[in-house]
Amino acid sequence: VLFSESVIGILSIWLDRGVGIWGAVYGILAGVFGARGKLKTLLLSMNIASVILGMVMLGVGLYAFLSGQPDHIWFLFVRMGAILVCVFFPLFFVARAIYRMFELNKMKLKDLA
Repeated sequence: VLFSESVIGILSIWLDRGVGIWGAVYGILAGVFGARGKLKTLLLSMNIASVILGMVMLGVGLYAFLSGQPDHIWFLFVRMGAILVCVFFPLFFVARAIYRMFELNKMKLKDLA
């Protein structure tokens, strides 16, 4: 057993809050700057980092499950990893499409001028 249930409970609260705040910051930045074509590198990097972190957490959770750890240990990592991957992986393609659309509109405006 890696951690007690109370330690995992506290860790779960902080991880849930952290992932929620991370997602909110990403959403605000994408909403404000994405449509304007700004902060492309930052937003796509945040997205890729989130997917990688989610995959690592999924891997840790699956390893804990397969090694016989109690439910309160492996479930936290599997849940948070699945949330990160399932939310941020599709958003990568959405963000990339938004930036492509912005670039296309910019080129159309140059052609009109």
